[in-house]
Amino acid sequence: MTKDFAIGIDLGTSTSEICFYRKDASEPIPDPISKIPIIPSIVAINPKGGKYSPEKDPERFKLIREAYETLSDSKAKENYDSLQRHGEQISQLVDEAQQKMSEEDWEAAIPLLKKVLVLLPGQNGARNQLGICFARLEDWDNALKVYRKLTKDASDVPLYWLNYGAMFKEYAGSLEDDDTRRSSLYQQAREQFKKAIDLEPYNSEPYLEISRTYTDEGEYTKALSWAERAIGADGKTDIQDFETLFYICVIHLRSGEFKKIQSVAERIISLLSKDDEDARKYVAARFYNFGIEIAQIGFANSNITLLDAARLFFKAAKTFDPNDEDIKRLKDRLDNLIQAYELFDSFKEDSQISDGFYRLAAFSLSNALNHKIDHEDEVFDDILNEIFSVQPTVIISSVRRIKSFYFPIYQLNDSLFDKIQEVAQEGLSRNQNQTQEKKGCFLTTACVNYAGLPDECFELQILRDFRDNYLALTPEGQALIHQYYVEAPIIVDFINSDQQREFILEGVLETVRECVGYICCQRPNDALTSYMKMYQRLRFKYYRQYFVQVQKASFATLETYEGF
Repeated sequence: MTKDFAIGIDLGTSTSEICFYRKDASEPIPDPISKIPIIPSIVAINPKGGKYSPEKDPERFKLIREAYETLSDSKAKENYDSLQRHGEQISQLVDEAQQKMSEEDWEAAIPLLKKVLVLLPGQNGARNQLGICFARLEDWDNALKVYRKLTKDASDVPLYWLNYGAMFKEYAGSLEDDDTRRSSLYQQAREQFKKAIDLEPYNSEPYLEISRTYTDEGEYTKALSWAERAIGADGKTDIQDFETLFYICVIHLRSGEFKKIQSVAERIISLLSKDDEDARKYVAARFYNFGIEIAQIGFANSNITLLDAARLFFKAAKTFDPNDEDIKRLKDRLDNLIQAYELFDSFKEDSQISDGFYRLAAFSLSNALNHKIDHEDEVFDDILNEIFSVQPTVIISSVRRIKSFYFPIYQLNDSLFDKIQEVAQEGLSRNQNQTQEKKGCFLTTACVNYAGLPDECFELQILRDFRDNYLALTPEGQALIHQYYVEAPIIVDFINSDQQREFILEGVLETVRECVGYICCQRPNDALTSYMKMYQRLRFKYYRQYFVQVQKASFATLETYEGF
């Protein structure tokens, strides 16, 4: 081998790499994995001292001596011989394997890396990549086998111990929670991480990996302890410890101690320079993204506890970037949702609020939490029926009290509450401006006007008399009259804007004449049944549509914002 090659040292850089040269070439043989070129500032080995004697240049002499000793190692010589014979082939195989790994085609990368190891058994970089491929395929037996050999052959390399521990940790994480192997695998993972710590006690990563194993097992006190050790691994706390502090937030989230998230944010604040705007925006974005992820899960599961946690992440994000409008909007929305939830129990016990509004608040809160409601349209329609079954003054006072004492609940659907108050106010105005006898029968008036009949036509006179001398004599009839005078004007407005207006009014006129016939035949119950069937059909189509439009436009769910 030494007939064709010489060992040289790159003395022109701070790394002083040892490399091999063909005796007739000026370029070194590159490492097939790293592909790092070496600047050819070359000195041939002279074990007797030569140009660089220990007296003149002890440091360079030491490097040359190490290179000479490397050449004397049988395994190293075997690898160098392989490089001489198969260097180009090895380089090509490594390129292909790395391309497959970048495409996440782990199965295709494995045979390529195995060929590299056949040609160059001592290439630990390729072996490390092979172990990663097995892990991505969850072939844990082979992955662990690879790292057992790596840590045996190169026991002084912290990375291999760290990856060895990661294999045990990922293996444990892939098992079901009740699998009895999990505890043993996590323990073995910690043993390997600790060996990495022995070699590099200043590296925070193995401490953090141990913390993650304890988090996965639900041992949050130990997880926090090791996370704190990760922060102090290099003997100081600085900007580099952000990721560990973010992970401490995750531990608090997993343990349910959400309130401690803000204290972690304050720790991060103490590490940031007031003038470092980019760093503050970065930290704000991290908390914001945490909050988005948690809120998505919370909404998907209608989980108020997770939404409360998300709110605290947004609060922390706002601390770092108070001018970000997206952060402020999401925080305010979640603040309102949580406050509405907390007020709900006292709200439903408030005797000064009509019962229908309790159901509307529950309906709005469910929608805000993205909770599916069975037969939602029918439920919403029934809620409106109950709300408008009482006098307009009761409706108006209820909405006013909700605004004054339960503002977060009002904000869940402020447009809908306002529209209900507006309709009740219009009904009250009509009651105040007209006597019961002079009130128009809105639907009947609309259809007879369409038919060209006068206001004092026979049909209108009969129905007005039926209203005043039959319906108005019972509480049930009074409630129907009240409901009609609240709803009918809205229904008539919708009919007049409908493209099928003439067809609809023809149908109403037909029903009116049928009811008049029943009344003249002394069949008032049949008349009421016929009229109410027609009215409910129109009400379901138009009056309900009116409030559904308001509802859809105003429900304060966070899903309407980008990122949810």
